[in-house]
Amino acid sequence: MRAFVVGHAPGRAARAGVRSPENAEELAELRRWIAALFEAGY
Repeated sequence: MRAFVVGHAPGRAARAGVRSPENAEELAELRRWIAALFEAGY
């Protein structure tokens, strides 16, 4: 799992106290990330 995260994690900078996407582009990126996790069996 750690290797997968290192190789595939979205390139978003963390923001303190905020966990929601800032715009539609970030939302799409997060959805692709979640789909990749699912496809990899995580």
